[in-house]
Amino acid sequence: MRMKDICQRTGLTDRAVRLYIENGLLSPKRENRYSGHNAIIFDEEDVQALEVVATLRRAEFSIADIKQMQQSPACIPDLLVQHQQRLRDEIRTKQQVLASLQKIGDTGIASTTALADHLRLSAPYDTPIKPIKEVPNMTLNDIKRIIRARIPSLLALIAMLVGALTLIPLCIKTAFGELTLASGGGFDLNYSFTAHDLPFVLASLTVAVCILAALICTFVYLTGKGRSWLWVGLGGCLLAAFTLLILPAEVRNQLYRFEFLAYRHSFFHEIFYQASEGFDIFLRSLKFIPPAAGALCAAIGLWREAPLTALPPA
Repeated sequence: MRMKDICQRTGLTDRAVRLYIENGLLSPKRENRYSGHNAIIFDEEDVQALEVVATLRRAEFSIADIKQMQQSPACIPDLLVQHQQRLRDEIRTKQQVLASLQKIGDTGIASTTALADHLRLSAPYDTPIKPIKEVPNMTLNDIKRIIRARIPSLLALIAMLVGALTLIPLCIKTAFGELTLASGGGFDLNYSFTAHDLPFVLASLTVAVCILAALICTFVYLTGKGRSWLWVGLGGCLLAAFTLLILPAEVRNQLYRFEFLAYRHSFFHEIFYQASEGFDIFLRSLKFIPPAAGALCAAIGLWREAPLTALPPA
């Protein structure tokens, strides 16, 4: 069944069904069309699951409660007790409001200020004020603000991708590769590993693992996950840069050899090359730029991004 059919059968809106899917309450199949659009296909099992969710939502269970009950059925009794108490509190509050409104009678209140004053005076003092969650409509300015807030995180992802594409091959070659001078001025690259090389291998691969983890976590964050993923991405970049700083001298020298070899075969070599101490410092500092840029952009993204507006319950 298509989305239109499922809405007609269950009486739910398209937005409500998609909200349940996005929150993981049901997982229908998706069909790739020739136009490139993914169509959602529902079977009878999905219909039954959707009817269960709709029934629980009509009983005023929250989406978080339903998801928790699906994942851990053993917690259902505790959630029932909490839900009953929550309903009792809401009923008591509404009864108090109704009693306050009934006291107005024919007093001739003709303004919102007078009505509010009457409700404040007639409401019991022990009734806590229940916060109201306002759900504003998303305007074009709100969408632009969200996009602008995500730009630093996207730049962080690009910097981490550049770092992964450059550092991971360099670190693998440093860990397992060995350069030997060949006839004609070239180099031969051979791969080998012994137990004696284990500390150097671990030190080199730590950098590759950190930058790869930072890249993956930042990508997961941009797919809509929590800010904690971007924090992990920021930490991965910082840890990669710090590990590069504390590498043993032998590993740093080996890494520099592969850096120089990679730079010599790139088009940057035609733009800038000078056999000097300054050029060596420049070349050795290149590997710090991607993780540093990724960490900086991730930090800006965490600072600038505002919480996304939540969808109202369906």
